[in-house]
Amino acid sequence: MTVQASSSRSATKSIGAAFVNLVITLVICIAILLAFLIAPLVALGLAYLAYVVWRPRSGKKSSAPAAPGEPRQPGAASHGFGAGAS
Repeated sequence: MTVQASSSRSATKSIGAAFVNLVITLVICIAILLAFLIAPLVALGLAYLAYVVWRPRSGKKSSAPAAPGEPRQPGAASHGFGAGAS
């Protein structure tokens, strides 16, 4: 019975193969990093657009302001600039 002490092929990579492996690994790491950084920003942007499109428009009233001699709405407090002048 004989035992072979050396391997049948070398276990080392060539410099070109090691360089290609390094480049592929870096590209994958950068792609994953960018995906985790950009995905939350994209999700927030889409959520904001949905909010802008679907928010209620009840806060925007197109009614004209009351004339100076007309009474104000009931329960409206008079304050601010010129509140005491009549």
